[in-house]
Amino acid sequence: GPGGPGAPGAPDVPGASHEPHAPRPASANPPRTDPTERPGPPIPGSGQGLIGLAERAALAGGRLDHGHTADGFRL
Repeated sequence: GPGGPGAPGAPDVPGASHEPHAPRPASANPPRTDPTERPGPPIPGSGQGLIGLAERAALAGGRLDHGHTADGFRL
């Protein structure tokens, strides 16, 4: 699909791994099939989306990991 992870139309591959009493939801997007494909126009914002999510998770005693993988992007 067009755009990057979480972009409208991008396929999402949900999954979850679990530790005792601590579910760990996961979401991954595969890489684009057309390397010349460009994401859509940027959405106005602070540019701190994943950083802000990680900070909020930490405040609640949790953790948010995110980043590029060999298969695309994982959250």
